[in-house]
Amino acid sequence: IFFITSPFFNPAFSAALPFVTEVILAPFSSFSVITPRNAPLVVVNAVYPLLADAGIMAIGVDTPGFGNSDVPDHAPTIAEYADAVTAVLDHMGIEVADILGQHTGSAVALEAVLRAPSRYRRLILNSPTPFTAEERHSMLEAIIPRQRAWQLRADGTHLLEMWNRRIRATGPSWTNVKAMHRNVVQMLVAGETLWHGHNALLQYDFAGRIMQVTHRCLV
Repeated sequence: IFFITSPFFNPAFSAALPFVTEVILAPFSSFSVITPRNAPLVVVNAVYPLLADAGIMAIGVDTPGFGNSDVPDHAPTIAEYADAVTAVLDHMGIEVADILGQHTGSAVALEAVLRAPSRYRRLILNSPTPFTAEERHSMLEAIIPRQRAWQLRADGTHLLEMWNRRIRATGPSWTNVKAMHRNVVQMLVAGETLWHGHNALLQYDFAGRIMQVTHRCLV
């Protein structure tokens, strides 16, 4: 079964996947009851309250350069991010887990499953990014130079610039200021290397790689 949770996801894309047997429109919160409570769930770029309420053992991963992880000496690829996630399972002594990824994290989760299929049981992709090669190239040229140009400024205007960047991404309908604040704080922590994440995502052939998935998958 292939679950579609986002009304913006392209039905034609889902219909083209060879492992789809049924398409179900479901609310985002439904993922919390699909993962058994006794199974670890690796979470990449997502939120935790619904998981905690469902009694799920959620393992949050700060990928290299984000959160409290060290900043790498180069711009990582999605494959490198994925290997870092699996390394967390190794460190914690977890043999098999489900994995959930949000946006850029969905590419990391997808690649982690493809690179270490025996370590993951089921895959959950929220806000995936099956862009065409042309779309990825266009966004790389439009987004990455602007993000790389961001820098600290003595007058503090870099703080407002990051806030406005988040607002542009979410749109005027977003009203949860606390959630926005938490997100922007993490963007500021990544700071001058924040562009690494989108750079890796936009060079990743999500549409091609997802066609290779054989695990059960919720999108």
